[in-house]
Amino acid sequence: MEENVKYKQIFQYTYPISGEQPKKEFLGSAQNRQCIFCKRGKSETSFKKDAHIEPAALGNRSLFNYNECDNCNEKIFSKYENDLLNYLQLERILIRGKPRNGSPKYRPINSKSFITSTPGTNQVTFL
Repeated sequence: MEENVKYKQIFQYTYPISGEQPKKEFLGSAQNRQCIFCKRGKSETSFKKDAHIEPAALGNRSLFNYNECDNCNEKIFSKYENDLLNYLQLERILIRGKPRNGSPKYRPINSKSFITSTPGTNQVTFL
């Protein structure tokens, strides 16, 4: 592995924990769409849906990618997104990110106790 690899920052995004969401930002080109994963272009696949760069369930309502096709978004990444969200459930509560519906809740298997938070506040509840 090469040790002197230089990376170029292409975008900086401030993740909103509370308050208003930033305006929508799209990375890539709307005119020359080519999926960065499968390499297919507009003539070979569709780009109808907005592809979140970071899952909406982690609070992202504003950062999207023009260059992710519907097929890769739905059939490849959606399969793993639920596993990722379950894995990060406690972190989602502690950062108090705003999910699409309700608020994240962590409940151990076979337990009546749970941990939840109130999006937009500093409140984390342990019951």
